[in-house]
Amino acid sequence: MARYYEINETDARMAHEANSMREFKVGSETEGYRAQVDEAYRIADEQAERFPELAEKAYALADRFARKYAEWLNEGYRIDAMCPSILVSGGGNFPVRKKERQNARRSSHMERYEKVMGIKRRIASIGTGGIQAGDPNALEKLEAKAKRLEDRQDMMKRANAHYRKHGTLEGFDGVDHDEAEHVRHDMERFGMSQPFPSWQLSNNLATIKRTRARIAELQREKEADTEDRETEINGEPCTVVENADIMRLQLVFDGKPEDGTRERLKANGFRWSPKNGAWQRQLTDNARRALKALEA
Repeated sequence: MARYYEINETDARMAHEANSMREFKVGSETEGYRAQVDEAYRIADEQAERFPELAEKAYALADRFARKYAEWLNEGYRIDAMCPSILVSGGGNFPVRKKERQNARRSSHMERYEKVMGIKRRIASIGTGGIQAGDPNALEKLEAKAKRLEDRQDMMKRANAHYRKHGTLEGFDGVDHDEAEHVRHDMERFGMSQPFPSWQLSNNLATIKRTRARIAELQREKEADTEDRETEINGEPCTVVENADIMRLQLVFDGKPEDGTRERLKANGFRWSPKNGAWQRQLTDNARRALKALEA
C-alpha cells in the first residue's frame, strides 16, 4: 500500500494566491502529489512481481520518492509565496530585489526536480543494472540509450517550438496526455515561458554527449589490435592480456602471486577473477597507467 507524506495545503494556497488570479482548488495539490506517488508504487509492484528478490528495494525507493517529492513540493510552495507575481500585486513599489532572490531559488529548486523524478526511473530500472563495459551487448545498449535521449531532445525542442507558435501543447502529438497535463501544471505554477526549460534541454544534451563519448571509447577499445605480452610485477613474471571481448585488462601469473605482489595489485585496482583465472580490472587508459606503475 502506498505511503503518503503531508502536503502543506496552506502554503500551497498562499503560493497560488501570490501567483494566480484564479480560485484555488482545495486539495488539488495533495491530489496531484498522490497521483505521482501511486504511479511510483505501481511501477514498484510491477518490478516486485518480476524480481521478487528485489521487492524490498523497489518499495524502499517508492517510499523515498513519496518523501522526497513531498519535500520538493512543500519547498516550492514556500519559494512561490516569497514574493507575489507582478500580475497579482501590480507594478507600484514592486520588490524587484526580492523577486530576483525568489527567481534564483526557483531555478535551483527546479533543477532538483530531475533528481526527484530520477528516483522513479531507478524503480523502473531495478533488475536491469547499469550498462557494463564487459557486457557483450554494451555497445548496442548504449546506442539504444543514446537514441532514446536524442529522440527526447528532439521532442522537447519541437514541443517548445509548437508552444511558441500556438501558445498551447494541444495538437502536439509528441507527448501523451499525462505528461502534457504535468507540463501545463508546471508552466502555470512556475511561470515558465516554454514547456521544457533550457536547463532540462541542457541536462539531457549533456547526458547524450557522455553516452556518445562512452560509445566512442568502447569502440576504440574493441577495435584496438593488441597482442599478449610478457612482463614482471614485483619480479614475478606474468602475461598481460587486453581482453576486448569482456573489456578487461588481465594479468595472468603462473601461480599464486606473493603477498606483497597481491597487495600491490589490489592497491592499483586489480582484483582476482576465479572465473577468468586472472587479476583484472576494466580495460581503460587508467588501467594501462596503473599497469605501468606496477611494472616500474
